[in-house]
Amino acid sequence: MEAWSALAGRQTAAVSVRPAALARPVALHVALVAGALGLWAIALTRVDLGKLGDLGLLNALPAIWFVAFGLLLGGFAHAVSRERPATAVLALYVVALILVLHGTTPLLYDEPRYAWTFKHLGVIDWIASSGHVDPTLDIYNNWPAFFAVNAWLSSATGVSPLAYAEWSQVFFELINAAAILFALRALTIETRQVWLATWLFLLGNWIAQDYLAPQAFVFPLATVLLGLCLRCGPRSARVPRPRAGLVMGALCYLAIVATHQLTPIVVIIGVTVLAVAARRVPLWVPLAMLVIEAAWVAHAWGFLHTHFSLFSFDLAGNAHPTPTPHAAAGFKVVSWASRALVAVMFLLAAAGFWRRYRSGRGDLAPTVLLAAAMPAAAVLNYGGEGGMRTYLFALPWLAFLAAALCLEPRRRRRGTGAAAVVSVAAVSALVGTLMLFAYYGRELMDHISRDDVRVALWFERHAPVGSVRVQVTANIPERVTARYAALRGGAYSNILANHRPFGGHLLGARDLPALELYLARLGSTRDYVLLSPSQEHEARLLGSVAPHSIERLGRALSRSPHFKAVYRSGQAAVYLWTP
Repeated sequence: MEAWSALAGRQTAAVSVRPAALARPVALHVALVAGALGLWAIALTRVDLGKLGDLGLLNALPAIWFVAFGLLLGGFAHAVSRERPATAVLALYVVALILVLHGTTPLLYDEPRYAWTFKHLGVIDWIASSGHVDPTLDIYNNWPAFFAVNAWLSSATGVSPLAYAEWSQVFFELINAAAILFALRALTIETRQVWLATWLFLLGNWIAQDYLAPQAFVFPLATVLLGLCLRCGPRSARVPRPRAGLVMGALCYLAIVATHQLTPIVVIIGVTVLAVAARRVPLWVPLAMLVIEAAWVAHAWGFLHTHFSLFSFDLAGNAHPTPTPHAAAGFKVVSWASRALVAVMFLLAAAGFWRRYRSGRGDLAPTVLLAAAMPAAAVLNYGGEGGMRTYLFALPWLAFLAAALCLEPRRRRRGTGAAAVVSVAAVSALVGTLMLFAYYGRELMDHISRDDVRVALWFERHAPVGSVRVQVTANIPERVTARYAALRGGAYSNILANHRPFGGHLLGARDLPALELYLARLGSTRDYVLLSPSQEHEARLLGSVAPHSIERLGRALSRSPHFKAVYRSGQAAVYLWTP
């Protein structure tokens, strides 16, 4: 009895002491995150967007911004390395990282990032105003679920998609983090590894597929679907499969099929390898998925095969574009940083796999899912983005294996493993540094000004049907409103830098005869030339034409009797050709 009394006393003391012992590090981490966010907020007030340069936003951010980023990296390394980390603290760090990485630009910019964001706004506006889709119009109307959801949201709330588009990256990264946590918890009960993998995913996701786009909508759905499949046991174990999970997976898949062209293929391959190699799901599941996808593609085939080159076996050509010899030196650094980040994630994952293999823990499921992400995205051309999409689909599983490298196995002693803290901090610093270059390094052209948007809007609202617009480079919003459907796609495909008389040199008055000849051959109702700051920034960064070409060409058009400036907004202008 005395022994039992002594044991009970020790347990009571432990219960009374443990909350206080746990509360101290939690409070410290909360204070550290609050301090980092405070420094971040101060840093945003000191950003001068006029300093955007060859290294993008890195040229404009003050040193205090990087201090805030570093505090989050170091604090998370300490928090996740504890034997029993507080889940709420880890979640706090993840949310703070998303805010710092993806909340910086919407707080600094007047318009959404990326010129290609705006073409999705036009499709949403078209469906909202017309009340239906038109499969003959474009590929988006053949996979319309994402646009229809946003059209309904806009109509129901009265909020324009332009108002929330710039915050979509914060929203989708929060959803991505939740989806990855759900999927990876099916692979391990180790809390630290799951949260660290989510952290590394956020630091490694540089390819910016989280803006207001179908890919951002379906990626978390695909991750949840694979997580549901991972929760199924081997067929030999006869693990019951709840109907709720089957219904949820079916709904996710139907939404994916109706939204995106590439993601269903990757999901089908992933579920198939889980059925065949890992024996996680019955084989009829991927077969049913294949039938559904085939039916949808057959429905859209009339438009698809006449407008797109579907396959490309040039894997190098499907990778991220290589800088041209005329590209800015900073852009070359950014381009190599993105490639280095991909290589680092694959190397970390390989080392993590080897470490777990030597410790006797098999990783068949994440390994086959990693392999399944490769063939479809690499072989399907997808506008030259196949390599980038490969990395996106592989990243959750890369991050899971990389996390295994950083964390030492669970030990009986309490506290923080110094080796784990150093390992996590070093990997986070390496991946995070490369991330900043790869993600922020193109902001000189990814930043779209209000003047760029205004000239694009003017053209769509005032140009007669049959008109075309001509621009020097591709980096300007297009198809911003529902009226793009009346103007049709041919109105937007005329880029001077892609043609030999104009590309690669300094444009000016001597190019006007070639420009008029080019316009005459278009055979359109009216011809407009749109010049804007974002085109100048792309020219400076990529070297498609010599720097200052937009400014010089604008002066030449203003002096020519054959061109009339019909609209101006700041440094942007619309010129009508009047032969």
